[in-house]
Amino acid sequence: MARVRICTNGHANPETALRCADPACRMSLEGIEALEAGRPAPGAAQEPAASPRPAAANPALGFPWGEVPVTGTLAVGRDPEFSPLADQLEDAHQVSRRHAVLRLGPGGVLSVEDAGSTHGTQVNGRAVRLGVRQPLFDGDRLNFSSQLAATVRLPRAG
Repeated sequence: MARVRICTNGHANPETALRCADPACRMSLEGIEALEAGRPAPGAAQEPAASPRPAAANPALGFPWGEVPVTGTLAVGRDPEFSPLADQLEDAHQVSRRHAVLRLGPGGVLSVEDAGSTHGTQVNGRAVRLGVRQPLFDGDRLNFSSQLAATVRLPRAG
């Protein structure tokens, strides 16, 4: 199956594309990893059971202390004016005061963007580049430091 890049609006694009092929989107695909996940390139046949699912309503992050819902924007960091998680992260000194931002975008696509953190943000062991919104899928592992990880939990459609 073809490898594709999925923009943060959920559009599948050929692996070599530099911008989203959807004329209404045209988002830069710089820094978005190509996936070999059963999601077809535009015009290819799709096997629904094998395709990754973008976020539906009410996604959550599974942290060591419990699940935290993402209902729009969720900031992760130790600064209480930046993040609602600051109290839980008070002793996680490798997590920056303004570490990362998760967004639930159009079409229910969940993405993460590093906010200029010192130690970086990783999705499944791969660094998220500064200024790039990385789409997230059910089961993805987010690392905010060696001290803090979370699992993406997305409800299944249907």
